[in-house]
Formats: sequence, C-alpha cells, structure tokens
Amino acid sequence: MLPFPSVAAAVSHALRVHGDAPFLGYHRGGGGGGGGGGGREWDWTTYTYRRVADEAAALSAGLRAWGVRRRDCVAVASENRPEWLIADLACAFGDHLSVGVHASWSPEKISAVLDDVDCR
Repeated sequence: MLPFPSVAAAVSHALRVHGDAPFLGYHRGGGGGGGGGGGREWDWTTYTYRRVADEAAALSAGLRAWGVRRRDCVAVASENRPEWLIADLACAFGDHLSVGVHASWSPEKISAVLDDVDCR
C-alpha cells in the first residue's frame, strides 16, 4: 500500500514538510546562452516548496472560481518553465485532469490534441 492516497496528497505533504527549502530553479532571460558572452547574463530564480504550494493553491482556487469542477479537463499551454509544474499541481490539488500543450507545437497539433479531449 502506498503511504499517500494520491500524487496530490504526496506532493502536498512534501510541500508542507520542506517549507522554505529550495524546490526548483529556473534560468530566466539570457539571450546569450548561460551568461557566457554574446548576450545578457542568465538570471537564476529559485522556487521554494512554500512558494510552489502557495501559487498552486491560488491557481487551484482560481480554477474553482471560474467554474472548473472535479474531474474537468484543463489544457495547460506553456513552454518548459516552473509555471507549467505549478499549473499541473493546481490541477492535481483540485482533482482536475491536466493536458499539457507545449508552446512550440504547431496550431494543427494543438488543435488535434484539444479535439481529442474536452478541456476548459
């Protein structure tokens, strides 16, 4: 038997336990590739467990306020970035189904994916 009833419960537990410890990091900006000449420096941003939990909880509440119900499908369109994980966690916390749509996909691919699911 698993120690948690769901992924959302396991993640919620980890977010509560670790508080202000670093959870994930992200390079923002940086047209020059890692800060090594040819462009501006990369800015390293760290997200704590608490920040991720707070942002995911706020987004989850926002989804409910917009009328998204349990088991509703939510399309999450993004590049690879921390906000995508936060949106996925918000969906998990609200018991919504998250469908990832990468920003680099063609309009045809996005349309095909969204035609296959009933997302909000």
